[in-house]
Amino acid sequence: MGTEGPYRRAAALLCGLILVFFNVGQAAVINPVMPFIREELGMSHSDISLIVTLRQLAIVLATLAVDRYYERFGIRRGAALAFLPTLASGLCYGLAASKWACFAGSVFSGLAFAFGGMIPASMLMCRWFPRCKGLCIGVCSAGSGLAVLLTAGPMTRWVAARGLFYAESQWLAASAAAAILFSILVRDRPEEEGPPAPVRGGGAERAGNGRHGMARPMSRPDFMLLVVSFILYGFAGYCSWDNFTVAAAACGYDAAFIGSMTAYSGLMGILGKPLYGSVADALGNARASMVYIALVAAAHVGFVMMDGSNILWPYMVTLLMGAGCYAVMTVGLPLWAADVSNADPGGESYAARLKVMQTACSLGGLFIAPLPGIIADICGSYRPFFASVCAGLVAGVVIIALLYRKYWLCAADPKRRASVL
Repeated sequence: MGTEGPYRRAAALLCGLILVFFNVGQAAVINPVMPFIREELGMSHSDISLIVTLRQLAIVLATLAVDRYYERFGIRRGAALAFLPTLASGLCYGLAASKWACFAGSVFSGLAFAFGGMIPASMLMCRWFPRCKGLCIGVCSAGSGLAVLLTAGPMTRWVAARGLFYAESQWLAASAAAAILFSILVRDRPEEEGPPAPVRGGGAERAGNGRHGMARPMSRPDFMLLVVSFILYGFAGYCSWDNFTVAAAACGYDAAFIGSMTAYSGLMGILGKPLYGSVADALGNARASMVYIALVAAAHVGFVMMDGSNILWPYMVTLLMGAGCYAVMTVGLPLWAADVSNADPGGESYAARLKVMQTACSLGGLFIAPLPGIIADICGSYRPFFASVCAGLVAGVVIIALLYRKYWLCAADPKRRASVL
């Protein structure tokens, strides 16, 4: 490893954390102040949903090009450039005089999420920490929860007391400093590995299939079925939490109280994401996914039960969504990409698999993003939306359970495999 190895690896972990904290956190820190923006600019529920929709559209379109983007620029230059849309997003929100500025800020936020979020962070972790990539990806993905924990309270107070521009200017200054620090510290890969080898099946991201890896390559139809489960999860992962503060305020909960609740979700995210990685390293990613998606489904029961008076339900939603929601997307998807690509060395690369999975999840969010506000405007409640998403999550757990039986249990046991085939 060399004498500088531990320090370089610590710097790589810090770089991954910085990427997620600022480029993914940009979207997270705006959620607590969304009720204030809606009131100040006179936006409807449909306008709020459109903000989410535009961000999802930007994520989907950008994700389609993210593998070619990093093939051309590399992680060091590519991820550093991804801080530019983060800064542009904060500027748009800070100077927002109409809903159109918020729409532009949402698009820039989506670009930052796709080009500068978990995809480059997970590539760094797979290269620098092949033996414990689940835990390290979980630590990096906790950056968005850390961003919420550290900024939700101050952002809410600053917006209420001094306006949105002042609050966003603080975030902009921190983002600019982080971009400079990242550019100084980041390295594409450990120096002792040399330049990347042109391996079709995943290159430096491969670390072997491990004791909890798939026993055989996944067929194309089953891979598409797995992609369907990611689409279903995208309904919750990209839309449910984004509508939490507005939905809770519509139920009668105090907007400031609900805004402060997001800090608790950040704390649970900080704990839940590394825990997901540790569980995946110990028991396998498929089992971890089933447990965490079930937790998110339980949170949606709390969404449906919110009535404006009982504070138990907002706390339940906050804790379960904080622990489980983004852990599946930010830790689970990279590990699924590693599992599938490792089981098929001659197939598509890790980055290509991750792009497909991330795009599927984003498409789910894009498809359903306009519906919460439309349903709320028509029905006067967000409950039908959350109930539908809960049903989709249950279906996703069933799909993963069937694939787990086929590619882990049955593939490892000849008798079970024969019964399936």
